[in-house]
Amino acid sequence: MKRYHSTKTKKKISKILKKIGAGKWNKGRKQSPKSIQKRNQTRKLRGWIVWNKDKTGIFDRKTLKKISESSRKRWQNPEFREKMIKKHQGKPSWNKNKKMPQTSKERHWNWKGGITALDKIIRNSLLYRQWRMAIFERDNWTCQFCWERGGRLVAHHLKPLSQIIEENLLVILEEGIEKCDELWDLDNGITLCEGCHSLTDTYLNRWGKKS
Repeated sequence: MKRYHSTKTKKKISKILKKIGAGKWNKGRKQSPKSIQKRNQTRKLRGWIVWNKDKTGIFDRKTLKKISESSRKRWQNPEFREKMIKKHQGKPSWNKNKKMPQTSKERHWNWKGGITALDKIIRNSLLYRQWRMAIFERDNWTCQFCWERGGRLVAHHLKPLSQIIEENLLVILEEGIEKCDELWDLDNGITLCEGCHSLTDTYLNRWGKKS
């Protein structure tokens, strides 16, 4: 039969251990990734749930304020900040390439019924970034108006993007942006610095967006 110590006995043992300088056997020891993985698997099998899962209002305002101040002071320490930066450097974010259905579409506070402009979708695509880089590399990162190299550069459309979308709308909607060759035509792009770009005829067109 397993014997349990009373609270009084536990305190006595604790005092004695402190006197002789004996601490916890696992104090300062780090678990290996293998051990952590095994522990997590065991917890899953047993149906172990985090004690504070889906619980709100566990701490009162006073306690939350203390926690917040303690965390702020810790992060103000340059040594602690440097330690944390080194710890997480090179590691991918936990939510990288993960979809978050709980905060997307109708559940997001800024959802407006899926009215994102088509040109915005194109500009944020990988193909568009590749097209821009190809324009910059071809023009040797040099503005083709003032011939200044480097700085804040823009891949300017000679034929406005809005016009290309309007003319190829059916192809884009039915087959996708990848199938519209005119969108990715390098001859339609030119490298300009921001100053020269603002002087072009199609800058801030009637749709209120840069061409």
